[in-house]
Amino acid sequence: MSGIDTSSNSVNSTATANQASAAGTSLASLGNDYQNFLKLLTIQLQNQDPTQPMDTDKMTQQLVAFTGVEQQILTNNNLESLKSLQQQSATGAAIGYIGHQVEYAGNEVALLPDQSAYFSYTLKDEASSVEVRIYDASGNEVRAVAGPTASGTNKIEWDGKDQNGTELDPGLYTVYVIPKDADGNKMDYDMTVQGYVEGVEVQDDGTYLHVGTNLLPMSKVLSVY
Repeated sequence: MSGIDTSSNSVNSTATANQASAAGTSLASLGNDYQNFLKLLTIQLQNQDPTQPMDTDKMTQQLVAFTGVEQQILTNNNLESLKSLQQQSATGAAIGYIGHQVEYAGNEVALLPDQSAYFSYTLKDEASSVEVRIYDASGNEVRAVAGPTASGTNKIEWDGKDQNGTELDPGLYTVYVIPKDADGNKMDYDMTVQGYVEGVEVQDDGTYLHVGTNLLPMSKVLSVY
């Protein structure tokens, strides 16, 4: 297949580092409420009718309730600390990916300036024919070639050129593989793509890698080269 071979780093965080935790805010609020409760309790004790003293059982229940809420808030605070440590650990590991090539499941490849794009598809059985079709972000087909038909993993290197040999603009391209058996029936396959990590971004729901123009969840990485 002609043109297809078949054989500045950054870290960005969207989380606000100096933002107070919900548990810390709740604990402060509880402390104020608890102090107000003690003040009211003291006033009640000072002004109670000696012949009708306050119900000590109710006082005990209120104190126990405050203690239970305080313990729950402290537990939440510890969980937030553990989550923060896990995010820091994940970010540290992700930074080590910068400048390396990662492989992940999908069919979108990032084409970088003056570089090739890499992807693979795996067949359980040998195919009679395989079509490889590549589309740009607008849905236009830019390349169509015949792919390897062997069973197992078939690795593809695309030189980033269209059907006429014109070099295409960098960006995200979608690859479709159509393997068929001897009867013309479509066959199942698994596909992975490869790309270079240029940066890391931390969001509230996890750590992401910048692979070309693609924002890849770190959890989807299958291997690193």
